[in-house]
Amino acid sequence: MENEENKWGKWLSDELSEAELADLQKDPDYPLMKRMAETTNRWEFQAQKPAVDIIDYVKGQQSSNTVSNERSFQKTRKSRAIWPALMAAASLLLLSGGVIYFMTQVQLQTGTGQFLSHVLPDGSTSSLNANSELSYNKLSWMFSRKLHLKGEALFEVAKGQRFTVKSKQGSVQVLGTIFQVRDVETVYRVACSEGKVKVLTGNQQANLTAGQLAERLDGKMNKREFSTTLGHWKQGKTQFDEASLSEVFQVLEEQFGTKVINGEEFSERKFSGVILHDNLEESLKIVFGAMKISYSLENKKIILNP
Repeated sequence: MENEENKWGKWLSDELSEAELADLQKDPDYPLMKRMAETTNRWEFQAQKPAVDIIDYVKGQQSSNTVSNERSFQKTRKSRAIWPALMAAASLLLLSGGVIYFMTQVQLQTGTGQFLSHVLPDGSTSSLNANSELSYNKLSWMFSRKLHLKGEALFEVAKGQRFTVKSKQGSVQVLGTIFQVRDVETVYRVACSEGKVKVLTGNQQANLTAGQLAERLDGKMNKREFSTTLGHWKQGKTQFDEASLSEVFQVLEEQFGTKVINGEEFSERKFSGVILHDNLEESLKIVFGAMKISYSLENKKIILNP
């Protein structure tokens, strides 16, 4: 954190070497920081423009002006004199606040076949499945426990204020519980294993208790019971309970980087079972053997035979 603050401080003070500046310009936050600095410079330039000396102007006019009028102009002159200082202070606060906010932004990401566990600032934990992203801000977390998710994650929430997980297709609100969210392409599913959660998607809402899940299918929210274990990917496997084969294809891609060819004909068929994350060939036998689907595997391409 100290190195991060130091590089931006040197940049603002124009103390970076050409090599250091070139390296800093590769930082994803550089365009925003540059715009903020340019805005601040414009404010300071405008604040430093000399104000019209109203007193001298008035003295050059008719001598019939009263002393009381002159005192009024002197107050105006003093207020204008402190304006640059006020603007400079405001600019400094705005700039430092923006730097602090972006430096406290946390972004987590997993790749193909990976999972990641992370402890949140309040002691809650999150576990990301493969090809997933999670982001939040440690500064705003003190006032609002809010995260943004892309993909799939399991949350074990410490009791406290409202805890919100936002994703592309909806949001989940809880106070303290264990639940799992999957938001990948056409699949949006929330499962609760402890406590209570409220699921919001579009203009639909579902309240879940332990052992219930809600999923959106064809634009409608459906709620049902489930019996599979949440966060099963942490044990190196994925369990399916009446899942469509299109979702199974997605999970195979997430875990093994595969691509299914000719899968459209089978995508709506349902599968219940387990695939193993460390053995692609065995997983294919489990899935397609149970479904009696002929297939071949060629360089990460799973070719289904109609």
